[in-house]
Amino acid sequence: KAKPWLAESPSDDNNIPVQVASSACRKVFADRLYFMGRFELDPGHPEHRSTTSVVLRATDWFPERQTPPSSNSLVVLKFMKEQVQFEREIKQRVDFKLDPEFVIPVVGSSNDFEQAEWTANLQEKLPEFADYPYCIVMPAAGRNLAVVGLQERAG
Repeated sequence: KAKPWLAESPSDDNNIPVQVASSACRKVFADRLYFMGRFELDPGHPEHRSTTSVVLRATDWFPERQTPPSSNSLVVLKFMKEQVQFEREIKQRVDFKLDPEFVIPVVGSSNDFEQAEWTANLQEKLPEFADYPYCIVMPAAGRNLAVVGLQERAG
């Protein structure tokens, strides 16, 4: 597993190499350090975990590759065990024309990548989630539902 310390070590003038690098250099950093060459996973515990899914917060270093292209780099990756669950997540948003103002949209998925590359990257960079081969990418909300429930009360 690659260690990002050099890419994230500030220079004498406090510039972080991975943040100020040209797009070509940033791609080299990303390919080596981040999941699928794009997603820098937040350290710590998953946002959510169940027997069928795991949700991880991440920074998308190439948000212009989202569908539609975006400038929002804060995302969550929802990894799922079951293909039917994965397909349902995507299909329901389309079939029911769910408004992204009220339902968090899917801006990418594991289907956006070559399957062999996805599987190899999952096994190399996220072996603890190898049993969750299907994934949707969504913009990250400021808080999850558990936090909202704890912090807000009906008035």
